[in-house]
Amino acid sequence: MITLNILLQAARGGGITNIVFLLILVIILIYAISSSKMSWSNPPVNDQTNKVINVPMTAGLISLFISSPQKLLNDAIKIENANGWRVVQVIPADSGNLLLYISRLLLLCVTFFLYTTANGYYVILEKN
Repeated sequence: MITLNILLQAARGGGITNIVFLLILVIILIYAISSSKMSWSNPPVNDQTNKVINVPMTAGLISLFISSPQKLLNDAIKIENANGWRVVQVIPADSGNLLLYISRLLLLCVTFFLYTTANGYYVILEKN
């Protein structure tokens, strides 16, 4: 309803800022939905017995309502189990990078607290 109101105001000459805000909102929603349907599978090599996959996470108000870390990890592990891999360990992907922290904070502010990237998880897998 708010989006429709912004669109109607922009159509009546409410200003270009409303159109820009609406465009940013649509792009963020499309990206958030498409990133939640990612495939984490790496193509296996024939003699490979261990591998590590990265399960990326998102943060912000959009991820609060759309995705949960448990669901993303379950989906990634189900895909790998179907390919014959077994989970050995799940490790949080902590980053102590100050520049990354600042860029995530800026992205969160630019998107009006709707979306930013977050630290994910590394999943260590093995195959017999």
